[in-house]
Amino acid sequence: MKKIFYFILPLLLLIACGQNQNKSTDKNVAVPSDEEITDAWSYLYGRYLVIQQENHDINVEKVGYNKIKYNPLGSAQFVNPNLDVAYLEAWIAVDKDHTVILNVPKVTGRYYTAQLLDGWAEVITNINERNYPQHPYGKFAMVLKGSNPSIPADAVKIELPAAKIKILARVELKGTPAIAQTLQKQFTLTVPDGIKIDPPVVIPDFTPGKPIGSDIFDKVDEVITSYPDVMPKAASYQATVKKVAAYKLSGDSAKAKVEEVVAAKAIPQFFMGAKGFGTQKGGWSVSYVAGKFGDDVMARDIINYGGLWANEIKEAIYFVGLTDSDKQLLSGDKVYEIHFSKETLPGSMVNAFWSMTLYSVPDYRVVDNPLKRYGLNNISGLKNNPDGSLTMWLASKMPEGIPSSNWLPTPAGKGFALTFRMYVSKEDVLNGKWFPAPIQRIEK
Repeated sequence: MKKIFYFILPLLLLIACGQNQNKSTDKNVAVPSDEEITDAWSYLYGRYLVIQQENHDINVEKVGYNKIKYNPLGSAQFVNPNLDVAYLEAWIAVDKDHTVILNVPKVTGRYYTAQLLDGWAEVITNINERNYPQHPYGKFAMVLKGSNPSIPADAVKIELPAAKIKILARVELKGTPAIAQTLQKQFTLTVPDGIKIDPPVVIPDFTPGKPIGSDIFDKVDEVITSYPDVMPKAASYQATVKKVAAYKLSGDSAKAKVEEVVAAKAIPQFFMGAKGFGTQKGGWSVSYVAGKFGDDVMARDIINYGGLWANEIKEAIYFVGLTDSDKQLLSGDKVYEIHFSKETLPGSMVNAFWSMTLYSVPDYRVVDNPLKRYGLNNISGLKNNPDGSLTMWLASKMPEGIPSSNWLPTPAGKGFALTFRMYVSKEDVLNGKWFPAPIQRIEK
């Protein structure tokens, strides 16, 4: 027994030493600053929001790859949808030997675009008459960059940065939704057999109210390599991400430190930024880098969080209202007025159309109400004032003495958000000279 004991004792001591060592931080691993941990979390979060949506579409809704989902009018299963268009969406997957053809119908007299986005929600291109004047409709061949599969002679070749992209196409309803719906169904895909498709990256569950925490660093290599990032400083951010991930793995105290910084700094900083980002005026916030984010990590996070699949501003510009003009959060218990002078009417500032839609917070879904009225737009039959100006009211109950057409119902007892969309805006909108009128709280 003594021989066995003397053999086991060193082994037990060795195991104990190993356990103690695991509880302390490896001194050879670089220690990131709090700012680096926060920056690394912020960088990854934008990608995680896209991965979450891909998992929902593929694994929950079972949409599948290379299959178009024609959303029913007035419905979309992603955050912050525009209900003034007929949507269709698809995850396109190709490989080096196969191309997928998008067939775009001829659309005249109404706005349309087929928006292609990458795995970080950066816009690749928009297929429409503005970007492809010589070929605004017909066949468009999706090809993996660097590959050379056979494509039809009458197709426009579009190179994709990776094997998977998202397509989101919109056709303006314009008061004739039946026609828009017919055009919607004429967007089709031609898909060959044999395409090899990787499943979505598996990630932990998280919600808008409770974003992913330090678990975001548990599989950084898989996440980073799953999709190339066009952000100019992507390599620098990714180096910081790997530094934080290595540090987190170095011991229990390091793991606790990362968890603490993410919970106490990174996530609160994100929520603070989401309350008012980019350029702000009169309760509205706007980012002029939507869809083409450059190095603006926070803008990409906020837009992917509150308006995933946002387009670039030359197609659509999005003004987000979270507060009134006094910087107080919007509430269904208050009454608000938005007043445009006749010189600044939104319809005079676009070449296509405009709309203002109301959403719940923090999940950014449309809010039901007895009128089934979720927004106001250029075809809502709004009544101008005698001087040509336009006033819209927001309240849970219609204020007295106003045109019912100009009232947008709000959720009593709850907060809400607004998105004011301007499609194919004129230069004064794009350069910041025009802003939506202030969201002014008025006394009941």
